[in-house]
Amino acid sequence: MVFGQHFFKNINSFIIYFIFDKKLNKMKPAYILLLILFLFSISCQQTLNNANELVEKQDSSYVKKAYFEKSGTLKSEISVKNKMKNGPAKEYYATGELRTLVNYENNIKVGETIWYYQNGKPYRVTPYVNGMMDGIRKIYYENGKLQAEIPYKNDELIEGTIEYDVNGKKLDSKVKIVFKTQDLLKYSNEFILDISLSNNFKNVKFFNEILSTSNKKIRILIDTKKGTGKIVYNLPPGSFEMRILKIYAEYNTSLGNPKLISSSYNLAIDHR
Repeated sequence: MVFGQHFFKNINSFIIYFIFDKKLNKMKPAYILLLILFLFSISCQQTLNNANELVEKQDSSYVKKAYFEKSGTLKSEISVKNKMKNGPAKEYYATGELRTLVNYENNIKVGETIWYYQNGKPYRVTPYVNGMMDGIRKIYYENGKLQAEIPYKNDELIEGTIEYDVNGKKLDSKVKIVFKTQDLLKYSNEFILDISLSNNFKNVKFFNEILSTSNKKIRILIDTKKGTGKIVYNLPPGSFEMRILKIYAEYNTSLGNPKLISSSYNLAIDHR
């Protein structure tokens, strides 16, 4: 078949091509049917697009949902406003129970973030202020009893973690920071302070508290290997150094909860 004259018509930004049979100078039935279907699909799509745009302009709030691929059950739902997380965001177990609940304001965590056991009881409740952990994080046993209270300030773990057994009895912790020294001044002008935990925990971080240039207390991580932190002082002959050190230790308890403890050490080095 020989095709000839083409006519063009612009409908809603789409170019429609009319193809005529040169000999008959008219459109054949097959092309007419294709054209009708094409125009119908464009009309439907354009209506849908316009509707979506209208909703977006009039109401910027919606809930974004995701589903498990195999079961098709709800996996998560996030409240969105102005293209940011605003309101509750929830995640679910594959069996349908609520797993996590997080509250947002403009993509920032606020209020309580709660993780749940599959039986519906809370596992962990964490308070947030302006996106940072601030307050007492609470950990629970699966039976609903309180397991631990863990304090945070401005997203940093602070001292005061308290733990309880499954019956609610407070657990006493006897873990302490231990100091040992190595006096090598006569041989290498070095004085070494070794720091460890009384229970010989290997997975521990030690920090030395100092004053910053802005006179703010900050914690400096101490080089630690196999559970022992080391601070090395180099003093030439005839010099001395005296100060009170504030040392922190951060570790996980036998129940797996983070804990911060501290101890002071009176440093007195005299290299005569």
